[in-house]
Amino acid sequence: MTEVYRRIRASLFACLLCFSVPTSAADIYFGAEGGLGFADLGAEKTAQTLANLIGSTVTYEEDGAAIFGRFFIGIPIAEEYSIEAGYLFTGDLEAKYTSSSVTADEDVSASGFDFSIVYQKPTSPWFFKAGLHSTEVDAAASLTISGTTYRAAGDYSGTGSLFGLGYEFDDYYAGVSLYSDLGGADGDMLTTVVGTRF
Repeated sequence: MTEVYRRIRASLFACLLCFSVPTSAADIYFGAEGGLGFADLGAEKTAQTLANLIGSTVTYEEDGAAIFGRFFIGIPIAEEYSIEAGYLFTGDLEAKYTSSSVTADEDVSASGFDFSIVYQKPTSPWFFKAGLHSTEVDAAASLTISGTTYRAAGDYSGTGSLFGLGYEFDDYYAGVSLYSDLGGADGDMLTTVVGTRF
């Protein structure tokens, strides 16, 4: 975890604490949501790059969906507004590349923190949110040539924006969110979730 990543995380929680002091502990709520995260790994471009390097056709299979989870805490700051801070994580997004002489695998996952302002009218089941995230992306790859496997791993972190909307059903809700610039890189993730607040 880089020093910048730690500072951003501390700043997000400082903002959460400084925004407001609830009238009672009952104003604070917690929540959890789970579903799928979708992202484009750029497998087509990678396959073409490999094909250019080895001089033969490369086919690919891409699984651009992974399990997504998020735990969060929220504090109402006005009748229609609240602020939320959460921890998010994903399973592995995977891609596989194959040619007559080379096979390669790529696995990517992400985790991090987010901070958002949520807007919802008391009489409406719809809610909207916008904010920022600080995420770290972990990537691992393997390349097998003539029976010999070479492995590499790395990670990168950074910040981006997030936007989302949802619809409440009694004690549960369904929602969609877009996390832009995941890990501070040029890549977005769309999430579809079912969650609850308590």
